[in-house]
Amino acid sequence: MMSVAVQTRKWMVAMRLAFVAGDLDHALEIVRQASAELSAVEILDELVAPAMKEVGTLWESDMLSVADEHLATATAHWLLAQLSPLLKEDQATPRFRMAVLATTPSERHATGLLVTESVLRRLGFGVINLRGGVPLDALGAMLAREQPAVVGVSLTLSAWAAELEPTIATIRSSAPHARILLGGSGLPPARPGDFGVERVDGMRHLEALLAS
Repeated sequence: MMSVAVQTRKWMVAMRLAFVAGDLDHALEIVRQASAELSAVEILDELVAPAMKEVGTLWESDMLSVADEHLATATAHWLLAQLSPLLKEDQATPRFRMAVLATTPSERHATGLLVTESVLRRLGFGVINLRGGVPLDALGAMLAREQPAVVGVSLTLSAWAAELEPTIATIRSSAPHARILLGGSGLPPARPGDFGVERVDGMRHLEALLAS
């Protein structure tokens, strides 16, 4: 009998192929099969996120075209919309906490933010998802107005890592009481100066962090 770990890897590879082919029906069938073994959050962590990470790696290696990458991203977004009912909000949790999600200014990849938004809403947060490419002055103005409890920043491409420091500085000056969460495959190694910033390694880790 195939182990759950091996089967999960097979599902993830199949999910990546479905994304690249733009085959939403196949992606949904993979979710249907996987849901017998994995929770909705585990499907996000073990299938959707790593599949899109592999798509990004293939694109960076010139093994996929820009058109291929855009089709894969669009298919992943459609799938996430279909998964939303599986990530039902905990109705017992009052929605008094606000989270703002964004990338660094030059980062355009925001699939990770959509995944994060789904989980945050499940945890009872109101979410403003700014997605990719928001200038720091606009981000700062939004944060100063909303004063969220949590600000999440996603970085997919390491090429934009130098933008992390000014992004974090903008968050700290505009929403000084916000909890800052960083995620994404483009993050550089942690440094001592990162004190006060928390790194998120998957959606189960996010749930654990926000429960603490």
